[in-house]
Amino acid sequence: MSAACVLSSRDMRATIKRTMVNACAVGYNHIMAAKKPTAFSYYDFGNLLSRNAVINIAIGPRGDGKTYGAKKLAIRNAIKKGEQFILLRRYKTELMTRTSFFDDIADNIREEFPGYMFRVNGQSAEMKVPGKKAWEIIGHFVALSNSQGKKSVSYAKVTLIIFDEFIIDRGAVRYLPNEVRSFLDFYNTVDRWQDRTRAILISNSVSIMNPYFIEWDVRVEDFKEFITKGDGFLCVNLIEDHEFESQVRQTKLGKFIENTEYADYSIGGVFKDAHMAFVQKKTPTARYYATIETDTGMFALWIDYVTRLWYADEKLPKVQKIWTIVPEKMAPGKVLMLKNDKTMQQLRTQFSHGRLFVSSPKARNAFIGVMKR
Repeated sequence: MSAACVLSSRDMRATIKRTMVNACAVGYNHIMAAKKPTAFSYYDFGNLLSRNAVINIAIGPRGDGKTYGAKKLAIRNAIKKGEQFILLRRYKTELMTRTSFFDDIADNIREEFPGYMFRVNGQSAEMKVPGKKAWEIIGHFVALSNSQGKKSVSYAKVTLIIFDEFIIDRGAVRYLPNEVRSFLDFYNTVDRWQDRTRAILISNSVSIMNPYFIEWDVRVEDFKEFITKGDGFLCVNLIEDHEFESQVRQTKLGKFIENTEYADYSIGGVFKDAHMAFVQKKTPTARYYATIETDTGMFALWIDYVTRLWYADEKLPKVQKIWTIVPEKMAPGKVLMLKNDKTMQQLRTQFSHGRLFVSSPKARNAFIGVMKR
């Protein structure tokens, strides 16, 4: 054996070590390449905000970048215009994750705005401009549940309110009493009748039976991509992103949940309670019976005495007799209908036997709530 082929034990160990390091590096690079995130098509607020509404609602599939896009907008406004934002959540416990507010957007900030630094300091979001030592406040974290105590606080620089997850999924969390009014009160606290502030309300396609849709009469069954209310004051975008949907359906999870209700909700952006079961127009032979006032709206009851079917319609006749099931709404000209009243018992019987039809999914869901009282 020639001297060139002979390795000392020390050289042998060094060679083995280099080989193992190189092999690990190759394996690591292979793993990282395999785990490289898919470049999804994410939601852009440009189309919604171009409609110049004050309250802007964006609702769509899970993970389509709604929150990410809202954060980018807030940071861009801070850097280019010196404006501030508010991240609004329902309860203080939901703000415990505020320390990670900038995490998912950090790489984008470094590329788009090199030299800028961002941090969360207490209840504020702060930014440090390149070349300056001082940090400046660009945002605030506020819980709607204790926003009444903020009425004396000045938010003169705030031009954007981001209310994330404003629609609640089923679980332990509940809406606040008179929540829509609380939200409008807080908006007014921030804006002070100046018309300078816009609100972005973000949610997945969870439920059409939420206080905001009920209060503002948002009807998703109209199947419009954009719904406007109040002479353009409110604009709702029911997001249709076919590119994002197609990309997500090609993932392993997307393929696994294909053709399930969960896929319709999480990928397709279909509201879980917007199905058309028991949605049917009243027959021409149906006769008006009474108007039921609930805490989710008023519904005219009609009975077809030929087919013995009942109908609940959101369109109310000009002449009515109103029965309210909400004691707080009792007033002259109304009749308070209690849980054990004969009409309530009849309604429950018709509903339980599948003989009560409604004019929309929202009306059906409201009546389900009434039947559970």
